[in-house]
Amino acid sequence: MTAQAQARLIWLAGGLACRDMWRDVRMTLCLLVGVAAVVAPLLVLFGLRYGVVEGLRDELRRNPSSLELRPLTQGRFDEAFFTSLREQPGIAYLEPTPRYLATILSLTSDRQPAGTEPVQVDMLPSRAGDPLLSGLATGAPPRDGIILSKPAAERLHVGAGDLVQARIARIYAEQRQEVNLPLRVLAVLPLDRIRREAALMAPEFVVASENYLEGRNSSLFTNAGEAFAEPRRFFASFRLYAADIDAVEPLRAWLVGQGLQVDTAAGEIRMVQRLDRALQMLFTVVAGLGGFGAALGLAVSLWGNVERKRHELGVMRLIGFPSAAMAAFPLVQAVLITLGGLALSVGVALAAGGMVERILSGTLAEGWVAYRLPLDAVLVTASMAVLAALASAFMAGLAATRLDPAETMRTL
Repeated sequence: MTAQAQARLIWLAGGLACRDMWRDVRMTLCLLVGVAAVVAPLLVLFGLRYGVVEGLRDELRRNPSSLELRPLTQGRFDEAFFTSLREQPGIAYLEPTPRYLATILSLTSDRQPAGTEPVQVDMLPSRAGDPLLSGLATGAPPRDGIILSKPAAERLHVGAGDLVQARIARIYAEQRQEVNLPLRVLAVLPLDRIRREAALMAPEFVVASENYLEGRNSSLFTNAGEAFAEPRRFFASFRLYAADIDAVEPLRAWLVGQGLQVDTAAGEIRMVQRLDRALQMLFTVVAGLGGFGAALGLAVSLWGNVERKRHELGVMRLIGFPSAAMAAFPLVQAVLITLGGLALSVGVALAAGGMVERILSGTLAEGWVAYRLPLDAVLVTASMAVLAALASAFMAGLAATRLDPAETMRTL
């Protein structure tokens, strides 16, 4: 028999398998429901696991403080250090900062009640790409602009568009000097980004403030003071943000290796990662047990179907269907039953997702999605289910290929 003839008979056997399923539609529906009864709970469990874990990860990603690595001590960091740090993978933002005492800025506003003390804010140099600026339409602050934290804005009684007065004072040549500069408030940061009294400023402004306090001249404030003998070489600290929560720990380890003490949100990140691993293990165990049970049940059902149709299959064998075509008969049925069960399972899982969201709607934070069923998860589940169906059809296919045509002739 030629290969083309064998292929035609295999195709014909597949068509006969489909007709047999339609003829015995009640049994087919029972098998479909049996597959769905196993796969649907797995999809619901996966949707919950993915929704909870990804919700926690998204919350950490949205909160810049979760991605921040904060040096606990000040030092003398030169350009070589920052070059090495920038070469580390997983860095989203890096900005050198002056010594802490030079970043304290005194602010006042006309909206403050009379007799109110100036507000001392911590200046944070900020450029484009700063995670704290994410979602703000203003972009990085210019030299005459300022972005305030919510606590600072509340104490100053100002909002976006208002003016504040910045005062920087020093002792130079045994005389007290100070500069007063008007700054436009560009935006107010949400409370979850910075909970202390702070302000995002142009890096040139922050560096110029330190130079002024140290008695050097600064074109931004005044020309009085000592001239620079050489370019700036050292910074006391830096602002560092990781690109993702998974990059926080490697960056922390590198900084510790450089002799630095760093504060991070590693505890919260490790908790989410441990929860992810635990739920993944639970899902794997449940999916393995459920999949094995479903595959075994489908295999027994297909084998029983072959035994019930020994006469019909024997006739097919008698008229010349090759072994490959005989094996294709239960194999096609297994795949179709599995795909039908998967379709039913996806429908049940999507309906269950809506129910879960409604049930948990009163207990979840705003914007939190507790149930997510991504397409790639459905495709992976479908692939594994089809492979299990093929394995289930092996015993039935083997029984079909071993049917003796002579036995069929004796019963004709």
